[in-house]
Amino acid sequence: MSASSGLHGSKTKISSDGVGPKGTALSVFWDGSGLESPYSGIANYGLNLFKAFKKHDVVPTIISSLPPYFGQEQTVIAKPKIFAPIGTSKLFWPEASFSKAIELAKGRRSVFHGLANINAPIWSKAKNFATILSVQDLIPMLAPTQVSKPFFVQFSFAMKRLVQKVDAIVCCSEWTALTVRTMFPNLRAKVFVVRIGRPDTFVPGNKVGVPGKKSVLTVSRFEPYKNLDVIGTIAQKADAGLTFHIVSDARCETFYRKHFSGLLESGRIKLHRNLPENALETLFKDADCYFQPSRFEGFCIPVMTAASHAIPIAYLKGSAIGETALPEFSFGVDRNDPEAFLEAIYLAMKKRESPNFLENTKELFLKFPTWDDAALKLKNLYTDLAP
Repeated sequence: MSASSGLHGSKTKISSDGVGPKGTALSVFWDGSGLESPYSGIANYGLNLFKAFKKHDVVPTIISSLPPYFGQEQTVIAKPKIFAPIGTSKLFWPEASFSKAIELAKGRRSVFHGLANINAPIWSKAKNFATILSVQDLIPMLAPTQVSKPFFVQFSFAMKRLVQKVDAIVCCSEWTALTVRTMFPNLRAKVFVVRIGRPDTFVPGNKVGVPGKKSVLTVSRFEPYKNLDVIGTIAQKADAGLTFHIVSDARCETFYRKHFSGLLESGRIKLHRNLPENALETLFKDADCYFQPSRFEGFCIPVMTAASHAIPIAYLKGSAIGETALPEFSFGVDRNDPEAFLEAIYLAMKKRESPNFLENTKELFLKFPTWDDAALKLKNLYTDLAP
C-alpha cells in the first residue's frame, strides 16, 4: 500500500511534492528519546531526516527530557509524569512526551513520531493525532539471550502493544519489514519501508598505501549480537600487515584490554572512542576494508558510509547489511567463523583490484535512496495519516 492510498480511507489528495491541499497543514512532533548522543545510530538517523525535512518545509518539534544534539531550537523540554529513572524509561516517557505534544498542538491535526523502536505512547491517544513508530529492528525478540533480560522484557512488552496501537510502522530496511510482517502478520497493511538515505556525495578514499600494510575498520557498539569479540581471534590469524581499527565504547575497550592486550600493545588492533566527525571520516578514507560481523543489523549507517568511500565491505549474511553491501563491492559469509571472516576480508579487498571497481561501485551507490527521498516518503505518510 502506498502512503498516498491512506490507511484510514483518507480522501486527502497529495501532490507530487508531498504537500496536501490548502487547509490540511499539520503539526509534526518527534519523541526525542535516543537523540542526545552523536554516537547513537538513532541520533544519526534522526539528524539526517531532520536536515532533509527542512528542504521539504517540515520542521518537527522535538519533545525530550534531555537536549538532543541537533535541533535544539525546535526542542521542547518536558518533565516525566513520574519520578526518574522510571519516568524517563521508554515505557513511561512517551506518555509524557505525547501529553506535551497534545498540549502544543492545540487541537490541530498532528502526527507524533517515535524514532527509536518503542518510544510511542502505549496507553494515550488523541482524536487529532496519528501515531507513527520507526522500527529499526526486532533484535531483542529475535535473539533474547543477546540482550539483557530487563531490556528484553521491556522491549517485548512494549513492542507487542505498540504495533497494535500505532497508525503506521516505518521500517528502515526490507529485512526489518519482513521481520515485522512475519512476527505480526495481521499488521501487514500498517508496515511501510522507508530505507535510510545515502550520503549526498561519492568520495572514494585517496589513501597512499604502504606495501604490505592494510587497515580494516569496524564502527559499532559493543553488544553480544554485534559480535565484535570475534575481531580479536581474526587478528591473531591474520597476516602481520593487517591492522584492525575498532570504533566502539568503554565496554569494548574493557573486553579487549582483558582478552587481547598483546594485540593492542603491538598495534595490530587499535581502539577508538568518542571520535569527532573529522577523525572518523579520516578512518573511513584510510580503510582498505569495512568489516561488519554483526549477527543482526536493521540498517547500519556505517556500511552505507563505507560504500560512499568505495571501501570494500566484508560482513555476515542474514540481516539488512546485504541491502547495502552489494556483491559488486562486498563479500558476505554464511557462517559466524573467524577463518571465514578473514577470508571474506581478503576477498573483499581483492575486489578493489578490478579495473571497473570504482565505476561500478559509484553507479550502484548513486542508485541508493537519498535522505531527501526518505524525508519525502515520510512527509507523504504524515500528510495522509493525520486525522
